[in-house]
Amino acid sequence: MPISHSPQDDLPPACRGALAVRQWLAWPLRLLLALALGLCAVSPLPADELLAVPELIGALQQGGLVVYCRHAATSRFGIDRPEWPRVRQIQLSEEGILMAESIGQVFRRYEIPVAEVLVSPFARNEDMGLIAFGRAETRGGLLDLHVEPADRQARIDYSIALLSEPVAGGGNRVLFGHSANIRESTGIAIGNGAAVVVRPQSDLRFSVLGVIEPTDWVMLAETPSNHGQPARRP
Repeated sequence: MPISHSPQDDLPPACRGALAVRQWLAWPLRLLLALALGLCAVSPLPADELLAVPELIGALQQGGLVVYCRHAATSRFGIDRPEWPRVRQIQLSEEGILMAESIGQVFRRYEIPVAEVLVSPFARNEDMGLIAFGRAETRGGLLDLHVEPADRQARIDYSIALLSEPVAGGGNRVLFGHSANIRESTGIAIGNGAAVVVRPQSDLRFSVLGVIEPTDWVMLAETPSNHGQPARRP
């Protein structure tokens, strides 16, 4: 069953207009234009300039960033359908549930403000948001790229728009999605439960600040904070 509406329907008008121009162009021309004009979004820092985890936590405490997190470990592998009942879909494993709890603990312990929690329509992503933050707003544009291939580019563009759109209200935007969507929009491949942290720059541009690994979430959740500041690794 196809997605009931275009992924762009959930975006602010300014982003919808910018994406409409990009999608009007044929893909080869669009790519060349993106490279020439800087519309392809990603501005990653060199590896030796990526922020360490303590600096990432400090930046998140200031708000205005986007955390694109892959769902945590699951009970099985495979491809779901969004119209399937939850009981038929891939579920978080016990390890995955504990990881979601750790992520929520880190945000609370270090008083990291959260403005939005947007999730892919699948049960495992919705549960990540509900377990970690007690809320989850489903967005069809975050649907796994392996589902409905005809909409693949629209969903990549959708992720780019959410990564580049400034976050209102002084909080951070948290996205729970899938490996392919994260890799295609940020250029970074991450494992289950890991997250890419970016700074929106508007105009479909953003800067990659760093990556928080699953082991980082666990360490931060278990290590007592020092007045809201994470302990540095030895």
